[in-house]
Amino acid sequence: MSSKSPGRPGCARPPGSGRRPAYGYRSPRDRRTDTGVALTTATPPVPLPPASRAPHEGAPASALRALPDRALAALLAGTFARHLAAGQAWRQAMPAGYELSLAGVGLFFLGGVGDMLWHSLFGIEVNVEALLSPTHLLLAVGGGFMVTGPVRAAWARAEARPGWAALTALALLLSVLLFFTAYANPLSEAALARGQAPAGDEQIFLRQSLGVASLLLQTALTMGAALLAVRRWILPFGSLTLLIGLSTLLAISVHEDWGLLPFAVIGGLAADGLVQWLKPSSERPGALRGFAFAVPVIFYALYFATLALTDGLWWTIPLWAGAIVMAGIVGWLLSYAFVPPSTPVASHA
Repeated sequence: MSSKSPGRPGCARPPGSGRRPAYGYRSPRDRRTDTGVALTTATPPVPLPPASRAPHEGAPASALRALPDRALAALLAGTFARHLAAGQAWRQAMPAGYELSLAGVGLFFLGGVGDMLWHSLFGIEVNVEALLSPTHLLLAVGGGFMVTGPVRAAWARAEARPGWAALTALALLLSVLLFFTAYANPLSEAALARGQAPAGDEQIFLRQSLGVASLLLQTALTMGAALLAVRRWILPFGSLTLLIGLSTLLAISVHEDWGLLPFAVIGGLAADGLVQWLKPSSERPGALRGFAFAVPVIFYALYFATLALTDGLWWTIPLWAGAIVMAGIVGWLLSYAFVPPSTPVASHA
């Protein structure tokens, strides 16, 4: 019989986590048997929550997952070194938009070294604390800077349409944000609403509260990325399907909940259809606000419908319907940050 983790409803604890030291850290002497976060040399990978890993997974799998980040860091550092060797000034040694990507390499390296020192001093984090560890967040910031070079490069160009490299980079940035808020994400924690209601009023209140808060937080993150793209570019069809689909794919991989992917793809296609129909832009603020309200409403209506048709939905109609409307309100309010109302010019007598 597997024990249950109090931080993740319905998820088994990883081996060796039956007893935890104070403050939620594993002691350094327990690292050899810990599969929650594996130690590697040089720059350790950003850890996944323990519940997302198979019991047999350890350092080799974690090192393999870290290869893309390390390969990107090597590519950026190699480009910088090659241009310096060719005689370019260091300020011009990186293509336009990729300067922060190179800075991200340095942050990623500092985060890796700092993470090893942190583990030596305080042990290894597990569960939610693994996502909030300062050194892991530094790794996330460095990785975010590295991967968003194409976004900054496309932004600096005068072209009205972005390339797919920039859109993919924006989707990866959103994926990083969703991953590091996986503790409050209805995609990675669908157990908050699916299946049967928990026993006890306190558990019901806590799961409902966390579920609604998670939905609103993820709406703000996703619509922030979507509105950023809509505000700057004329998006080709499929742009928001890529943004929403890729970020959802990585979010649901935490618990391998692949049954949620189809609704996300449909939601992305609906968002692309709204872009083609409404043509939201800074010159059409009404269309932009309607778009910002409709996308999360459609997305979470499909989400709750998927739960109801598969494993069941224990939330009441007022709760899930109200959560959908609240998600739309969050998107609508966020549109004012990207395109605020015009300010009347004061007349001088």
